[in-house]
Amino acid sequence: MLKLILGVVVGVVVIMALVVAGEFALHAAFPMPTPDMSDPEAMRTLMANAPMGAKVGLVVVYFIAALGGAFIGAKTAARRLAGWIAAGAMAALTVMNFLMLPHPTWIIAASLVVIAAGGWFGARAGAKA
Repeated sequence: MLKLILGVVVGVVVIMALVVAGEFALHAAFPMPTPDMSDPEAMRTLMANAPMGAKVGLVVVYFIAALGGAFIGAKTAARRLAGWIAAGAMAALTVMNFLMLPHPTWIIAASLVVIAAGGWFGARAGAKA
């Protein structure tokens, strides 16, 4: 049981690190102005005007993070379940992000699909490795 918990925690930490690194890379590649975060209309405008590369890049970052975190979590615990739980935590946190900040509908749908796929493939590969 402790190994499972450790795997989940390590998986979530890896996911967070990969998302932060990916978002830093996206902000460097696609610099955008910093809006007033308390103004929902300014946030909607920012997301609507974001370059398509930044939007697609965000979905790619989510896939890589789910894949990497689930892989490391499952490998640490030697059980797929750890990877699936880590990816589930990422999906929950991503939904919270979508509720707080407006995103186009296609990004929401694509993100949830790639998180599920990355979590499934990562956990499967991690448990076998």
